[in-house]
Amino acid sequence: MTLRRFVSRRGRPAELRTKWKTTKDKLKVGDLVIIKEDSLPPLCWRLGRVARLFPGSDGISRVADISTTRGCIRRPFVRLCPLPNQEDLQDLLNKKKQRQRSKNLAEHINNLFKVFERLKKNELKVKKGKCEFFAESINYLGHVISRDAVHTCPNKIKAIIDTPAPSNIHELRSFIGMVMY
Repeated sequence: MTLRRFVSRRGRPAELRTKWKTTKDKLKVGDLVIIKEDSLPPLCWRLGRVARLFPGSDGISRVADISTTRGCIRRPFVRLCPLPNQEDLQDLLNKKKQRQRSKNLAEHINNLFKVFERLKKNELKVKKGKCEFFAESINYLGHVISRDAVHTCPNKIKAIIDTPAPSNIHELRSFIGMVMY
């Protein structure tokens, strides 16, 4: 049977599918992972540690044994969500400390291109309508972020001031929740 006929009847073999050609995350034995399960909500997915990797005929591992509290299970990499280890988080924090503001418009545009390249590399997308470029200040989660400082949004303060005094326990709880947020 020719490859073309095989592909038309059974779909592409795993070696030819792009998501199987390489592994996006280089898992190693001992890495901590979350095991994705379609039947459960994400907050209920189990936590496990990679116990063993199974390399394919091409030398690329696509399946791993995961040790969990309920025993050892075998899952393909596409069903696993790797968690960062302490060294990765430390590197990320150190990079954040080294970040500086753009000194001029040309440098700012160059930094924006670097951000977009990094998003593309990590297969992340942004909506153009939700983006604001070259703004003096932005509203984010009830705060106004500007070049100088971060302030509480005046609209949120006004909403708290204009709220009537609570008259029962339910209204009191709602008010406390609003103020604490």
